[in-house]
Order: sequence, then structure tokens, then C-alpha cells
Amino acid sequence: KVFSYTTLDPRDKQALPESHRKYYDIHTSIIQSERIEWDPVSSLTVLKDYDAAEDETVYARPDTAAASILMRPGLFVLFGPDDAHRPRLHPAGGPQLIKKAVMKISVNIISTL
Repeated sequence: KVFSYTTLDPRDKQALPESHRKYYDIHTSIIQSERIEWDPVSSLTVLKDYDAAEDETVYARPDTAAASILMRPGLFVLFGPDDAHRPRLHPAGGPQLIKKAVMKISVNIISTL
């Protein structure tokens, strides 16, 4: 999937951590940068229980993320089922109109290797 959007302030109520059970996510920036925060799912409080149709669990935003990743064009990051991630955040300097791609890989493919 290819997306274009304006990054969010980390305090925006839409900027919540999420995780997936059926797929690994590979995120890569194509145009401009965004920041993605990462936390282990075991450290977060569930805000919205797992939705199988969306393959998504949503978590309450922690006070401080375990890690913050500046996603510049050409970089990629892989998130697995134990990785809560909060994409779409402003990089340093404020909002950016970005274009990015997210590829989904079935956890079943990985577990059969």
C-alpha cells in the first residue's frame, strides 16, 4: 500500500500505537520523513481490543516511547506482532507531507521458514 498524508503532532488523539497479529509490517518513506515510535506490546495498555477484520490492536499512548525512529527516504523498518508502532508523527521541524509504502508479510510465511 502507498499512502500520502501530513504527519501528526505526537499529542494528536489519532496518534496511537498499534500492533498486528496476522502480518509483519515493513514501512518505508518515499518522499519526506516521518517519525515512528516503537514499544513492546507487553509494556502498553490496550485501548481497543484486537479487531480481526482490521488486524489491529490499539494501545494507550505511553508517556515516553521505548524508541523513536526517524524514517527518511530509503530507510525501512520491520514491525512484528510484538512490536507496537506509532507512525505518522512529525519529524523534527514540524509537519511534513509525506509519501510512504507499507508492505505486509503474513506471519505464516515467516513461521514456515
